[in-house]
Amino acid sequence: MAGWLVALPVPVIIYYANSWNWIVISNILLGVNQALTWPSTVVMKTDLIGFRQRGRAMGINELLGYVVVGSMAYPTEASAKQYGYRDTLFFVGIVLALIGLALSYFLLKDTHQHVQKEQEDRGHAILESVIKETTCKNPGLGSITQAGLVNNLNDGLVWDVLPVLLIQLEFNYKEIGKLVAVFPLVWGFFQVITCKLSDHLNKKYMLVFGMLMHGVALARHWKGESFNESFIYSVLRGLATAIVFPTFLSAISYYVSPGQWAASIGVFRLWPDLGYAFGTLLSGSIADLFGVEFAVLSIALVTFYLL
Repeated sequence: MAGWLVALPVPVIIYYANSWNWIVISNILLGVNQALTWPSTVVMKTDLIGFRQRGRAMGINELLGYVVVGSMAYPTEASAKQYGYRDTLFFVGIVLALIGLALSYFLLKDTHQHVQKEQEDRGHAILESVIKETTCKNPGLGSITQAGLVNNLNDGLVWDVLPVLLIQLEFNYKEIGKLVAVFPLVWGFFQVITCKLSDHLNKKYMLVFGMLMHGVALARHWKGESFNESFIYSVLRGLATAIVFPTFLSAISYYVSPGQWAASIGVFRLWPDLGYAFGTLLSGSIADLFGVEFAVLSIALVTFYLL
């Protein structure tokens, strides 16, 4: 509930903003909203579904989230063209925040008792320091965190520089909207399959394969000469992310006790979310210095290097 209360002022701030500082403040509030709501939904789902199906829970959560992201991209753009960007952001933002707040208040129940029950059933060594172990000290957890950072480094590039590249390649706005939307749609839908696989297949191999696919698709994207070719690369990037993302979260549960799982997920999420910021800053800086094409290729090379 706290997350959605924080989100309520955001559409109002953006609507009446008369300087860039207000836009920055609204983004900070959105970050707080994301930090409070997203991990809570993930942890509550996994508490309910149990240890052996956590990959499935991750996939369902991501499916619903990113399918909505992809589904909203095109109609929001259409609405913005007809009614203006500020009006669209205001009304859509207010409605979504109110829906989230209402659902949280009337439907959600705390899952703390499920955590206690699983802790009693499984038993697990307690991490000495969740922050240090998840970030780097534990080899397994540290490698998962590193891969998550790189994955979102790529996504930061996608949201920042890739649309500029598509404009340079002379795609029209309708085509760009489709190319941007297909990535989260494929990501969301394919997680129905990949999330279940992450509960049964070797997680290390799934992560390596997914990251490799992401790097290859990104490296080829900058040379996309037709809409169909670029569409295929966007689909491949979405499929790659569908492979790795639920696997990240499912794999963490093998290293930590149920009572520390939420804290470890929070630490893990810090680094991939910083990856968004690093990705946008790095790709934007490289694009300014060496061009957009080189920025896309360089992020792909970083992905290969850190495999």
